[in-house]
Amino acid sequence: MQTLNKWIIFHADDFNLTSGVNKGIIDAYKNGVVRSTSIMPNIPNFDESVELLNENPGLDIGVHINLTFGRPISDPSEVPSLVDDSGIFWRRPAMLADVADFEEMKKEILRQMEVCLDAGLKPTHIDTHHHLHRSDPRALEILCELAVEHKMAVRSVNQEMRDYIMKKGIPTPDNFNGDFYNSDNITIESLERVIRTAPDGFSEIMCHPGVSDDELMDISTYNKCREAEIKTLCHPRIWQAIQDREAKLIGYLEMLEFFPGFERHHKPANTSKEKFK
Repeated sequence: MQTLNKWIIFHADDFNLTSGVNKGIIDAYKNGVVRSTSIMPNIPNFDESVELLNENPGLDIGVHINLTFGRPISDPSEVPSLVDDSGIFWRRPAMLADVADFEEMKKEILRQMEVCLDAGLKPTHIDTHHHLHRSDPRALEILCELAVEHKMAVRSVNQEMRDYIMKKGIPTPDNFNGDFYNSDNITIESLERVIRTAPDGFSEIMCHPGVSDDELMDISTYNKCREAEIKTLCHPRIWQAIQDREAKLIGYLEMLEFFPGFERHHKPANTSKEKFK
């Protein structure tokens, strides 16, 4: 989408992965620049995570479709190509793309979407854990079908995906940056550089804030870095960098206003650092 203006979406992945991740995302929303997240439907404690989202209505919510961690919502016997002998998802997206049956993949994705809708969520966008919809075009096809049906945007992580999504008339950011990741890249200076080089249009900056509790340490190698992300995302210099770039901080909800037929009603905004919004 061509525009002379700049909008930045700081999007926090993995809501509902652990209670510590939830705490970190909420902290980076209340005290920092995060304005958007997406929830993992198949992880335990989903209902508690939805309650937490309801307590923070200004935080934009998407669906983080997950076929590469934990167990499916479907009975494993119904989606055997997606899981190993113990009924757990294959961890590697590339491997899943090689072995997954399309109908079984679609069944599980639709059920994860259904769980979110049944919980009363009104997601503005949809993406996938480990960028499955990049490694498997079939997953992208399913996500686009859901996006049209439920008037959502779809995350695109490269130009090929972006072209495919936009040709279908579905909203997606003009740019995606995943460089804010790993210890060397989650400093204040590196994030300032990401903001400074953000091009015109809608730019999504992916992040993974979280509190590194025992639960997270047990299940994810990306743990301590999440706490460092919180500090950076909440630092005053990041707010200043956004102002210096003459960019507007938004969530996916605001982006949808620019796409006829996808507009949504506004939710209450987070008033933190209001002058930079």
